[in-house]
Amino acid sequence: MRRLVLTTCLLPLLAGPGAAQERLLAPALSCQALKTAVARGRDVVVASSETAYDIVHAEGGACLNVNGETSEPVYVPTTDEPNCLAGWRCMQRSSDGSSSH
Repeated sequence: MRRLVLTTCLLPLLAGPGAAQERLLAPALSCQALKTAVARGRDVVVASSETAYDIVHAEGGACLNVNGETSEPVYVPTTDEPNCLAGWRCMQRSSDGSSSH
């Protein structure tokens, strides 16, 4: 029993701060509301559907030069815009200079 209690108490700490982060469902928000939420949260999980999501950063420079990553704009559908610029996602830079998820 003690092991169960200890595991239950430590699991949230081991998972890290982003593990329980709520997803913003972009199609349910206006473009401005989504941009405001990203600006406020700085690094948020934005879902474009029930199964597709990205970690979106408020600034394009959030992931430059980190583990060879670069940034790419994230466009998602919202209630008022089919291609709302939500923010930036980190992409792994390949050896030929192109980017990939």
